[in-house]
Amino acid sequence: MISSDSEAAWVERQVQRYGPLMGGPVLRGLLGFRTAAAFQKARQSGEIGAKVFPISGRQGMFALTEDVCQWVLEQRRRAAQPSQAMDGTGGEP
Repeated sequence: MISSDSEAAWVERQVQRYGPLMGGPVLRGLLGFRTAAAFQKARQSGEIGAKVFPISGRQGMFALTEDVCQWVLEQRRRAAQPSQAMDGTGGEP
């Protein structure tokens, strides 16, 4: 497990690298979408977990870099937790 200091440092590096706002291929890539079409489809079905928004007068969708990073880290934390089926609290009877 990454410590919160390491997580904070990773977030800071992303903000330094991309700036406070991201969009286009950088946003799609950090969210795990290989193509613009896949991103668009997920956005239209409401399946993008991070907060994305349009900006008047600009094409595409945007997000705050820190928000996207926090969403990525949350996905990592969830993946690191044992599933309910494996820990005996759920799954098949």
